[in-house]
Amino acid sequence: VNEEPKILSDVVICVSKKLSKKQGELNAVAASLGAEYRWCFDESVTHFIYQGRQNDTNREFKSVKERNGIHIVSEHWLMTCAEEQRRVPETLYPHTYNPKMSLDISAVLDVPHSSNKLSTTLKEENNCLPDEDEQPEMAEISPNTTRNSDKAENASSDVKGVLTQTLEMRENFQRQLQELMSATSMVKAQGQRSALSRAGFDTSPCTPTTQACELEHTSAKDTSKKGLDLQSPVKEDPLIPTPQAPSVAFPLANPPVAPQPKEMCEKPEVEEDKKKRRFQLSSLNPQERIDYSQLIEELGGIVIDKQCFDPSCTHIIVGHPLRNEKYLASMAAGKWVLHRSYLEACRAAKRFIQEDDYEWGSNSILNAISSITPQQRLLAESAMRWRKKLQRIKQEMDTVEGAFSGWKVILNVDQAKESGFKRLLQSGGAKVFVGHSSSLFKETTHLFADFGKLKPEDARVSVAEAAAQGVNCLKPEYIADYLMKDPPPPASNYCLPDAVSYLQVAGNSRKRKNSGDTTDVKRSRLD
Repeated sequence: VNEEPKILSDVVICVSKKLSKKQGELNAVAASLGAEYRWCFDESVTHFIYQGRQNDTNREFKSVKERNGIHIVSEHWLMTCAEEQRRVPETLYPHTYNPKMSLDISAVLDVPHSSNKLSTTLKEENNCLPDEDEQPEMAEISPNTTRNSDKAENASSDVKGVLTQTLEMRENFQRQLQELMSATSMVKAQGQRSALSRAGFDTSPCTPTTQACELEHTSAKDTSKKGLDLQSPVKEDPLIPTPQAPSVAFPLANPPVAPQPKEMCEKPEVEEDKKKRRFQLSSLNPQERIDYSQLIEELGGIVIDKQCFDPSCTHIIVGHPLRNEKYLASMAAGKWVLHRSYLEACRAAKRFIQEDDYEWGSNSILNAISSITPQQRLLAESAMRWRKKLQRIKQEMDTVEGAFSGWKVILNVDQAKESGFKRLLQSGGAKVFVGHSSSLFKETTHLFADFGKLKPEDARVSVAEAAAQGVNCLKPEYIADYLMKDPPPPASNYCLPDAVSYLQVAGNSRKRKNSGDTTDVKRSRLD
């Protein structure tokens, strides 16, 4: 028996990471329809399954959107193909498609060839289903459409029938739209009242301490329960006008509200962009990363998905404090280092909240976690200490400084680790020179070298010459200890062997003296 060709035999799908919980199910549906699937996006993919907003800022979505010839469709396209056992048009199921928001205007009318322009416009209108962010716009149809050919008289009766049906569709569309907007406005009003109660009048015993305790006990057991509801109510702004009226040929049942001046709509968006929170995630399991990334984007924040520290981030969510580059760099830059319970509290409030009680070094977090090690406690307290110190300098001196401001550094370490040290120092405001020429010694304040890790062919700096010119020649361990210990340990404890004999002499030099004074002055401002 010859098998019938599968309806999606020429399709290769890839499901977005944002829909990872449904990936197995969607892949199975695709395979049953004859399609192939890929776990990761590659050049062979023809259809990208995604759910989001019209101008979504998701990195994966943006990279796929830049490629030509890729269909970006909703998961509902695949499910509809399975239900109807035919390949439905992709344009009817864009990634913004939301079945809860779709209105009953998808009837396709048969129109004579004499009114091609009218037919095209109607099809475009049928494809414009409202998404989560945009009000549906009515397609304009010119009253001159029926005058474009000599056959207009013969087709006039057909066109009148089309116009009558279309007018009825528009009236139904307008009525359903107003009912929908009324419903979503009520949802928003309830949300605002509940948010207000959380802000200052919530008498429930939920605190950062209890949240942190619950998370520490449950995070290892079941992180899948933290998934986001992608079908959340649409955020409606009652100040945004209803859609503008179409051409005179199809008047709406009720006149639309006049649009606001353009300037009034744009200013809040510009201010909002400046205040956007930018998050990095560290030492979380893969499922937590997916869940929290979705949550941050839902609340209007930005997720920076990088292995190393990004100076543009404002917050870092940490599973457990670790003495790694990302954590230490966040500390040196004075960023918010927060426990994951902060995001759970934001989830409950449906907005970003004040961070202080969820900072890793705060008593509410440290007292809630009994399993924390001494080093983790030290790292947590140090991060909060540096954030407060650098924040105070910014307020008092009106200048942005880091933990290493004023340092001018030469690195002579293993090449595999050099870039990490460089990023760490630069995140704290240090200037790191390229290379280690002796001509740089006059400007240099610190030299960090680890000759034991260098390869035989690697160049080695002259420590004695650098120390003779007043450079602090230290082991790299000093960098992390400088951040973690309060007060910072004496630099002499980390002095390189070849520089010890110059320590006393160099200590009297003006350069060394100035360097030390700078550190003391800086610390006096910080304390």
